[in-house]
Amino acid sequence: MNEPWPAGKHPFSDNDALMVLYTTLANSIRAHDNHTIIMFEPIVIDSYLSVINRTTTFPVGGIEGLEHADRQIYAYHLYCVNNSTGAPEPWLFCKYLVQDMWSMIKRDLKLLQLGGFLTEFGAVGNDGDSIKLLHEHASFADSFFQSWTYWTFKGFDDITTQNAATESFFNTDGSLQTAKVTALARTYAQTISGQPASMSFDPSSRVFELVYVTFAPSSSHVDITTIFVNLDLVYTQGVLVTVSPASAATAQLTQFGIIEITHAHNLAANTNITVQIQPKA
Repeated sequence: MNEPWPAGKHPFSDNDALMVLYTTLANSIRAHDNHTIIMFEPIVIDSYLSVINRTTTFPVGGIEGLEHADRQIYAYHLYCVNNSTGAPEPWLFCKYLVQDMWSMIKRDLKLLQLGGFLTEFGAVGNDGDSIKLLHEHASFADSFFQSWTYWTFKGFDDITTQNAATESFFNTDGSLQTAKVTALARTYAQTISGQPASMSFDPSSRVFELVYVTFAPSSSHVDITTIFVNLDLVYTQGVLVTVSPASAATAQLTQFGIIEITHAHNLAANTNITVQIQPKA
């Protein structure tokens, strides 16, 4: 349920403007499908209202209640003002706005007690300020363990795309906007076999670090944490992987650019594991 516009007597209240619509739709979906994840978005301009210290007015448990917390996602978009080339302008205002946006998302997720997903962001050019904006958003997403998708892959004459020449991954001649794609080719943990504590990626040094606390070892399967690395754009000379404590797990790079961190079979619960990945010289 994507980009709802302000409406009704209280147009800027997520709950007042959208709750009846969303619960009606959710009930109709659940009558036929009780398993699919429903992704619901707040009012489309919420991110710009973050400067007034805004928090969503959706109730705890979102549109279906906490009993459906494993089947709904708070899906949000975070955009900045930009000029005709797609670059964020003015940059300093955008940087300030991004911080407010993520403070708002942190409040929203704490209130809702649901998972979140940044389903759109970016829509920028291939210039330096645009790349800085991508790094800002992705770094905040990492710190909150939020999934994200960039807007947009390619224009395809989409009427909602304001500038297909700058928002997508491709120039008008079909060549790839390499700086933008490289900025988005970040190292991240796809699955974590434990309780996440922190995750970060430095685009300058290309150093990635993941910290998590293990659960009790499984008796039915091997506990494995998986981390994506881009070998074509980010780690062209290969990677160095360090696991601490060294006896806790082994690391193996698969042919698909996935590093598998396999726990020792006798690894105790509540063990703090740190995985660091850096480029080979």
